[in-house]
Amino acid sequence: GAIATSSPRAKIAPGQVVRSLNTAKDDVILQGGTNVTVTTRGNAVTIDLKPEGLDPEKRVTVTSTNGTTAHYDSLRAALVAARNRDTVRVYSDQQVEAQKVYEGTWPELAGLFLTNKSDITIEGVGMPTIRSASYGDYLFIKDCTNVTVSGLAFDGLGSSPGEPWGYCMINLGGTNENVTVRDCRFTNFGDQGIAHLFGEKTSRFVTVQGC
Repeated sequence: GAIATSSPRAKIAPGQVVRSLNTAKDDVILQGGTNVTVTTRGNAVTIDLKPEGLDPEKRVTVTSTNGTTAHYDSLRAALVAARNRDTVRVYSDQQVEAQKVYEGTWPELAGLFLTNKSDITIEGVGMPTIRSASYGDYLFIKDCTNVTVSGLAFDGLGSSPGEPWGYCMINLGGTNENVTVRDCRFTNFGDQGIAHLFGEKTSRFVTVQGC
């Protein structure tokens, strides 16, 4: 006699499985692009960055408005090199040598300093941590306009426990205008995460969000 058969597709109710991916059907191929690998083991598909995609040497970059990107070993060097309208991206934890800016030739002795610049964005990728083994100010911003600092974790654990009050993670000095600190984290720093401690207290329009 005849043998009755039925299609496996007919047995799958709507909403039970994915039948198409971006309109592609049947045998869909996942293909890695630049710096991306796709591996299959059994029924598991793993999508990951290639080792060169992680670029362990890329610690800090500075990108100009024309799209040119330069690489730096430290955030301090990147901030010195940054020009107006540049974007500074931090990819890895940073160790700075903090200094009390009011006890030396400032601002050069601050752990990190940004002076007389405008339209600068400093952003962390993956919330990198800024640490210091010394006691003093971490980031000193002086006489700048339109500066945004975001996505950085400032940790004062390495600073001197005997003087937890006389420094701050972000110190504003001189005359700044339109400074935004957004989505940053401040830990182990005494009582001054962001302050205007040195010079004229004339910074205007300072915004702190999501910290």
